[in-house]
Amino acid sequence: MSDMFHACSVARSRKQRRCDWCDELIQIGEPYEAYSWRDGGDFGRTTVHPECRAASHDFVASGGDEWLIGVITRGCCCERGDCRCNKAVEG
Repeated sequence: MSDMFHACSVARSRKQRRCDWCDELIQIGEPYEAYSWRDGGDFGRTTVHPECRAASHDFVASGGDEWLIGVITRGCCCERGDCRCNKAVEG
């Protein structure tokens, strides 16, 4: 079980970042969410589009616990290029 801390929502990014869910760029001026996490001896920082954060919550709620960065579509839990839920966001 991992611990999350120092979560924040940023209205407008001051620099380009990469989303840790969909692997698309978060452009300058776009909103993003970030949090730090700790799992045993591992520590990291996650940065995501707001819609990807919501999708990751859905993923975990459905029993998922690990994903590969860039394999999942922006804003949903479907594999990239095979969205079947109509929640995907054009990046």
